[in-house]
Amino acid sequence: MAVALAGSEAAGAHVDVSPRLLEAGEVMTLDVELPRLRPGPPPTSLGVSGGRVRQLSAEAAGLAGVESRWRLRVRVGAPPGPLTLLLRAGFADGETVVVRHAVTVVPARSDGETSTALLVGVAAASVAAAGGLALLLARGRRSP
Repeated sequence: MAVALAGSEAAGAHVDVSPRLLEAGEVMTLDVELPRLRPGPPPTSLGVSGGRVRQLSAEAAGLAGVESRWRLRVRVGAPPGPLTLLLRAGFADGETVVVRHAVTVVPARSDGETSTALLVGVAAASVAAAGGLALLLARGRRSP
């Protein structure tokens, strides 16, 4: 079985994992959209691993044009912080293609529900950081 790490063509293609924020210590369902990773039919299986994320199940959820859609159940054992998931697409001929995708692990609330305040805080911090970067770039372009 050959394994190929998705090259620049596949790496630049549309890969989406939702939600992008995973809760530490929780079992979660991930919706994954994969681009066409190679010529021919779409993958027949999809696995996920990385940083103490354990796959519990995977099922194909259909096609959207050339994209394949998947639903994965995982247990998130990783601590809060950035995390790179490895998505391993398997094909009928035994070949596999691995694609990397970045997500963020956040602490879970003690009652098992997502902390809305935490998610809003993460989103606000991201917007503030992007705004600050844009301001710095704009100042750097001004003529003296």
